[in-house]
This record gives sequence, C-alpha cells and structure tokens, in this order.
Amino acid sequence: MPSPAVAIAPAPLPPSPAPSPPASNTAPAPALPLTQRASLTVVAFGLDFGVKTVVGLVITPLLVERLGAALFGVWEILGRLA
Repeated sequence: MPSPAVAIAPAPLPPSPAPSPPASNTAPAPALPLTQRASLTVVAFGLDFGVKTVVGLVITPLLVERLGAALFGVWEILGRLA
C-alpha cells in the first residue's frame, strides 16, 4: 500500500540585515540664518495672502451668480464654521 504524500514546509529564511546608509562625501547643508528664514516666511505669507485674495475676488461673484444671495450666505456660514 502506498504511503500518503506529506507536504513539507520550507524552512523560514533568516531575517536580512538592515541596509546601511549610503556613504556620502558631501557635508550637510548649513542651516539658513535666522534673518533669511524670516524673510522667506514673510514672502511665503505674502504670496499666500495675495493668492487667496485674488481667488476670492474671482470666485465670489461667480458663486453669488450661480447660487443666489441666500444660498451664498449659507455657503459663507458653512465655510466660516469649517
């Protein structure tokens, strides 16, 4: 009588070693001086404010025209709550 086939699971592989970080011949970039970082922050804030203002001036009349005054008011209230 033939013996039943027995499935043998393969042995688990050992964990691979963690990859080492790549060698770098360059030094890390120096930190920006505080005045330069502050200047970049002011420029970024100005751009953010300007873009939001322009978009608001373009979108508001379109929304009032499409939604009507009452629904636009609801839209604004919901926007302020969010």
